[in-house]
Amino acid sequence: MGTGEMAESGNPASKGAAELGKNAEKSKGFTNPAFQMMGIRRIKLPSRNWTIFGCVVCALVGGVLYDKQKQKQQRAKYMACVSAGGEERYDASRVPRKVRIYAAPPPNDYLSETMKYFRRFVKPLLNASGIDFELVTEDRQGRIRSIVAEEIRKLRRQKLGLPDKAPEEAAAEKSKKEEKDREEKEKESKKSLMNINPSFGMAMSGIGGQENTNGETVESESEKLDEDGHPIKAVKDLYAPGDVLGLMKFLKDSPEIKVRSDDEIEGSARDAGGIICIGRGAYKEYINGVHEGLLGPVYEPENVKAAKAKVIEERRKAEKPDSELSEKQRKRRDKQREIQEKEDREKPAPPYILPDQYKESDIARELGIGSNPRDEKGQYYFFLEPILVLRLYTVSGFTKLPERIRRFYTKRRQQVDYGDRVNGLVEKKYRQFSTGDVDWEAAEEGDWPGPWVKRGREKKSEWCREFKVDSRVAELLAVYEKEPIDLDSVSVPAKKTPDKWGRKPWV
Repeated sequence: MGTGEMAESGNPASKGAAELGKNAEKSKGFTNPAFQMMGIRRIKLPSRNWTIFGCVVCALVGGVLYDKQKQKQQRAKYMACVSAGGEERYDASRVPRKVRIYAAPPPNDYLSETMKYFRRFVKPLLNASGIDFELVTEDRQGRIRSIVAEEIRKLRRQKLGLPDKAPEEAAAEKSKKEEKDREEKEKESKKSLMNINPSFGMAMSGIGGQENTNGETVESESEKLDEDGHPIKAVKDLYAPGDVLGLMKFLKDSPEIKVRSDDEIEGSARDAGGIICIGRGAYKEYINGVHEGLLGPVYEPENVKAAKAKVIEERRKAEKPDSELSEKQRKRRDKQREIQEKEDREKPAPPYILPDQYKESDIARELGIGSNPRDEKGQYYFFLEPILVLRLYTVSGFTKLPERIRRFYTKRRQQVDYGDRVNGLVEKKYRQFSTGDVDWEAAEEGDWPGPWVKRGREKKSEWCREFKVDSRVAELLAVYEKEPIDLDSVSVPAKKTPDKWGRKPWV
């Protein structure tokens, strides 16, 4: 044994220190024989890093859960405040109030983002208040403006006794349809003859539709008459709902039930229905559509027709001539033309009038807005109903990430904003449209992506160009005011439990 080993073994202080260190290592954490039998040796506190990670995760998840719980409570209170109309009983001859909702997607985003706001903040309150709604969505820019303008133009044409389409346009469509029907009949006749006798079918390839001495196509009587020679009519023209259900057999002497809506009964257009625009872009398009319908022409102007014809002509010039194409290539080209024509029909119509031309145009007097502002069904003109604009809180872009996070954790504030505004619509709190309403929810434009706005200005997008309102049209408009609710003083009624049969109540 060396001197070093003798010194180490003979030193009791060093032995005590080593044993104390081992006991200290073993004593970290809490242990129990029962835990040891279960395979859990020791229970000890997590390390510093794991503690920080757990606190951060709990704070993030807790913030989301707290916000969702608050939204749920606020939604229940708002629904309780507007539930008076939903609990009212309606008989068979009465239809509830109906509002129209225009929804447009945020820039560089999808329509589903807008529908989240509608389903979460708007729809529950409308359902609780017993208000019906019609939803008009936009898949591309200009669609809402085109729909609103065309509906107003249709009202004007009805008042003037004009057809829905211009005579030359209707004649062109009719000739095009007749030509297409003639080609289909020729193909069918050739096919049937080829099935009977191929050589005879080739010889009779010129057989087509029936023509009179002037060369005009004659419509087959079978298209207008049935097998017995009676004219074909729609079911709604032949029977009433009571006849189909068999009720008139038992209610012969009872008076006819006339269904009327609450909007029709109201004494003013301001108290009937309502317009909701979700998003600043939808609001701009709606106002532009009202201007176009009231101040623009009833039919498509010549400059719009010329622009469409120019696009088609340029498209035709880019194609190869028929002499350079084979039969298969010509069929493929014709199919592509049909697809392109279908896409052109689905595109929103270009504006019939621009904002710079508002002052030069006369407002539609044939509608009789001052005397009898109703359509043929007795409903008030929809553009006379008050407007409600709801802001979209969608933010995009890396530089706006902190604001996006803040809004994600404070959706309960958005719930309050939407709830107060929708409550004003339910309570019919409206006022006259003013010049300041042109900038309604203009702060939303600050959330739009900068590159998207730049491209929109270059393309003269109606979302990015100057927003103008004519004074004559502004006199016809009204807006809903915000009606705040003190949520702290609102008590939510207890949930209705199912009856003994297990049936749940509707509300």
